[in-house]
Amino acid sequence: MDWIKERLLPLIADLPGETQNTSIKYVKAYLESSEDIFRINLATQDFADSMTDFMQQCKNLGMVELNACIAEVARTMAHMKIMFASDEEKEASISAALASLCIQDVRDKGESTDSEKENRVPVVRKQRKRNHASSKK
Repeated sequence: MDWIKERLLPLIADLPGETQNTSIKYVKAYLESSEDIFRINLATQDFADSMTDFMQQCKNLGMVELNACIAEVARTMAHMKIMFASDEEKEASISAALASLCIQDVRDKGESTDSEKENRVPVVRKQRKRNHASSKK
């Protein structure tokens, strides 16, 4: 992750066409694999802290291509934070970090303000590919 944060992210906005697209795909792949680490309960508090910093840096790039991935990882983190946060204080720090990304905690029941609704990142769900060959006879 350090290489991506230090070397790749600062350059993405200035990269030409196809090189930029390839770099964005690389960052998306990292975000998606990080989400899996949270899903299978291998995440630690340190990993969560570094991921929130990484996602904030990605969001600051202003690349809409990354927003859906950031939102998915943040929602997974919010859902799974009780598994890796060792106490309520650390759980609150994760909630605050996710709030700075304008992602509402899935366990919070509070209403969001109009400005939060405007800044919220849209979520695009991944659809599984169906095997149509098995349905043909």
